[in-house]
Amino acid sequence: MKSSELIGVAIFSLFLGINGNSLGYLDEDCPIILSRSQWRAQKANFVYYQTIPVDKIVIIGLEETCRASFECRSVVKRLQKDHISKFRLPDIAFNFLIDDNGFIYEGTGWLKSGSHTTGHNRNSLGIAFIGTTNSDTVPSEEAMHVFQELIDCGIRGGKISEDYKVFAHRQLCYQSNNPSYSFFEIIKKLPHWSSD
Repeated sequence: MKSSELIGVAIFSLFLGINGNSLGYLDEDCPIILSRSQWRAQKANFVYYQTIPVDKIVIIGLEETCRASFECRSVVKRLQKDHISKFRLPDIAFNFLIDDNGFIYEGTGWLKSGSHTTGHNRNSLGIAFIGTTNSDTVPSEEAMHVFQELIDCGIRGGKISEDYKVFAHRQLCYQSNNPSYSFFEIIKKLPHWSSD
């Protein structure tokens, strides 16, 4: 990230009153995570808690795109509304979402199960990358960097097992081509990717 972008992120973070420990449960070296209240989430209909630490990370690509943070917050809010009203899910389907600017949005968070991958929602984190379902679209380097920071933060905080495995959604949901083929090739190069 360029220094001018870092300054912008710092100013944006100060404006919102957030820091690496904004959710109150992990260390100060964690990346900035926009809490549910910061993107104005509605209350979940009900929640399922999961066993911690989780041992599976599922990566999902999202078709929605956004450029500025205020647009991305609107995308996340709209996704939650659709997941609850159209698909009758209890909440937004994902534990966390990441935009191309490197912002992380709290979905169901660390402790609650998402509804991202049928048969694999318990004891996993579903992490969605906004704007990555087209065949040649991949996340920015910044998005991949904060993804790894989020994982490292979860390990340090006891939320993710040290021997976790990474899967693309398409590996666990056989009718899915998500994420894109190009993004899947990047996922396969991650240190904890599993072909099992």
